[in-house]
Amino acid sequence: MLRDDDSELATINEAIRLRGLFIHRYSGIEFSVSELIVRAREHPTYRALGDLPKPWARKVKRLKTLFKMDGPIKAYAADMRSTFEGFRSFETNRHFLVHAMMTIPRDAVDRTMLGFSMYDHRPIRDDGESISVVHAGRLEMNLNALDQFVASLQPISTNFTALVARICREIPLPVLYLRESVENQTEENP
Repeated sequence: MLRDDDSELATINEAIRLRGLFIHRYSGIEFSVSELIVRAREHPTYRALGDLPKPWARKVKRLKTLFKMDGPIKAYAADMRSTFEGFRSFETNRHFLVHAMMTIPRDAVDRTMLGFSMYDHRPIRDDGESISVVHAGRLEMNLNALDQFVASLQPISTNFTALVARICREIPLPVLYLRESVENQTEENP
């Protein structure tokens, strides 16, 4: 619950803006990974790898496979590894920023402190059978820390998406999607 002054509302609004910026930057990397996989599949060297895998962990595994295989993408492996490994360090906090409920904790002295709470499933093994337990997770950081965290993703996102674009352009790998928006297409207006 917000207190009487507008400073907490300003904190929440800025935190919402920063979450959106983080999601935008993170999704740029996720899209670029998928784009490289899909476009590489059209190259004779990588055609046998098959369609775009899911979920995310399988896409990451496929990306690593692309850089290990003898083919034109392998020449970019060192650049990709250094850029992508920096990105992977954001994964845990990403789950909180994307999926958690955000509040200012009632007992926080620093009224720019943000609490991110969520339930998720944690896998465990029981007699060889894969099962999971429900886990309550929490992340706390103040608004300044969130701002720095989000800002630190920007160069990684920019460098990664630029590297994928360069790979696709230099090899070259074919464009397989429409660049124009198709959201307004109807039967009357194709």
